Amino acid sequence: MSRSAFSRPRRSSNPNLPIYILLVGMVALIVVVLLILPGLSSGGGVVIPTPLPRPSSPDNSLGDPGAPVRVDEFADFQCPFCRRFFQEVEPRFVPEYIETGKVFFLYRQFPVLGAASVRAGEASLCARDLGAFWPYHDVLFLNQDETDPQAFSDARLLEFAQGVGLDSGEFSTCVDERRFAGEVQADAQAALSAGLNATPSFLINGQSLSGLLPYADFAQILDEALAGATP
Repeated sequence: MSRSAFSRPRRSSNPNLPIYILLVGMVALIVVVLLILPGLSSGGGVVIPTPLPRPSSPDNSLGDPGAPVRVDEFADFQCPFCRRFFQEVEPRFVPEYIETGKVFFLYRQFPVLGAASVRAGEASLCARDLGAFWPYHDVLFLNQDETDPQAFSDARLLEFAQGVGLDSGEFSTCVDERRFAGEVQADAQAALSAGLNATPSFLINGQSLSGLLPYADFAQILDEALAGATP
């Protein structure tokens, strides 16, 4: 047998190899941290949005109750078109019609997509009872997930409440007692009695409008209502 068979292994000829391995390890660690941090900052996957600028409101209404036009929105927190109204229409509707004193706006419950919609509606009214209806409204819509049956589980509803700074005990007691079940049912019945058959739907000075419209069309209907309401 040759001596080479028993020779000691050669050291690497690259003196920078340990540094290279260290750098690779550091990069891998940074990647892992970046993947984990979003979940930590959002409460384990809960998206907590920056609140949409709105007039100060203690409840589920916005604007001056004495405005010439009243708009009641009937919506379901699981409805993707209701989410689009919140994201695409509200940011223009609020400053142009509500903050200018033209429209009084009221969000009402029309949970047509099952028990989770009912629970989300009740939870939003519990948040209203604690002074945070609109922040909770926004969190519900931004965490909507049609593919996840647990998106609005009781545990998630509590996470949303914690995310907007509500007292966990008071919120949970309200939800568990189903304190606002009657109001949710009454809103839904009011929508049906008005002939509304889709979400979102609206009553604009008592006139029904079903379905999501582009902002320009929605604004035109509001302008017509304002013209009709002007003495």
